[in-house]
Amino acid sequence: MGRGCPTHSAIRISLKSEAVLRWLAQTVAHEKLIAWTLSNPTITALWKGITIMKFIRTSQLVGPALDWAVATCEAIAIHIGNDGRVTFDREKHPDIPCEEVDAQFGVYSPSTILEQGTPIIERERMILVNKPNGEWHAIKDTRIDDRRHWEQHRFTNPTSRQRKSRPDQFLFICAAVTPLLAAMRCHVAARLGDEIAVPDELLT
Repeated sequence: MGRGCPTHSAIRISLKSEAVLRWLAQTVAHEKLIAWTLSNPTITALWKGITIMKFIRTSQLVGPALDWAVATCEAIAIHIGNDGRVTFDREKHPDIPCEEVDAQFGVYSPSTILEQGTPIIERERMILVNKPNGEWHAIKDTRIDDRRHWEQHRFTNPTSRQRKSRPDQFLFICAAVTPLLAAMRCHVAARLGDEIAVPDELLT
């Protein structure tokens, strides 16, 4: 093979070198793109306005994530404060009792505030059961329309016969360490399903 003709190994090396150079060029270009993006106020403003959602089982909802889900069920426009608490405009919802954050907003936490959670429990006609182990179960039968039946059974354990007469698609049961927590999970499960998407910032 002549001196001016490259060997196979030299060709392979040159191809690898070309690939490495191409990779380096792409990496540098990518870093420049990132730097430009971070320095562009328009793009950063748009990025800050994007809410990242994450799926979670309704039975695992707790704290602000659960309160946000309940607000979604109740069609209440809420805001997420810098401290992570869920708040709402008190002027738009003057009938909701709350702890005031400032002159405009109040804390929305039906999973911990009795005055906010109780009206939902009564309106949805949930049955609350305190198990021997101390755990609370909230039960909602979407077919219950008789107020007297609800008053009779809301703090009792439904019998096995009652359970058999209610298909699963009409019966929602959620457990938690407190009655409010169990009830709000049950409310969300009945309205939104067993798994929902919530803002990622509420889960961290």
